[in-house]
Amino acid sequence: ARTISKIAAALLLAGSQSAYSIIDDYSTGPGEGGADQIDDVWQSVFNGWGLVATEDEDNDGCSNLVECIAGSDPRNPGDCLTVGNIVIGGANIIFSFDAQKGKRYQIWQSDSPVGAPPGAGWSEVGGAEKLATADGADTLVFPKPGNAKKFYRLEAKDADTDSDGISDWSEYKTGSNPNEGTSIGNASGGTANDLDTLKSL
Repeated sequence: ARTISKIAAALLLAGSQSAYSIIDDYSTGPGEGGADQIDDVWQSVFNGWGLVATEDEDNDGCSNLVECIAGSDPRNPGDCLTVGNIVIGGANIIFSFDAQKGKRYQIWQSDSPVGAPPGAGWSEVGGAEKLATADGADTLVFPKPGNAKKFYRLEAKDADTDSDGISDWSEYKTGSNPNEGTSIGNASGGTANDLDTLKSL
């Protein structure tokens, strides 16, 4: 799955991607160039045509691929997945972060991290996961693990609620319904499914 994540303790970034729920047919413009690992919808939203996945257009420490997976603006150095605050409130730990509507967020934990989740030593924190329903400030809350030392990582990844091959984030950006494979509001007026409609634009 396409995921990025950030370790709260060390602030390390990692990214990986696969073709599920993204469209990656072009690279230099609509209908131009070949696949480049970057979602065509994201490139259209942020005029990211021609960007190289491994480069960092705005020098904010997040590669263009990481920005793509997070749904953030590759030319705004203040827009990259970050953990705003980590607060221990009573028996809970509270992660605050800027969410993108349609992206799924998960907290991972490790006693001694090696690489990125789901690698050795990492496990998901039960209940510390959500599908963002709005852009902007959001939180994940989970129980404090006693006196044990833990490393935490916030992961962002795509979701495809209706399994139509288009991520929920992309559907929100293009006006289709992430809960319906053929949305009445898509560019075809609902005469074609969302994926075929999007690929035809």
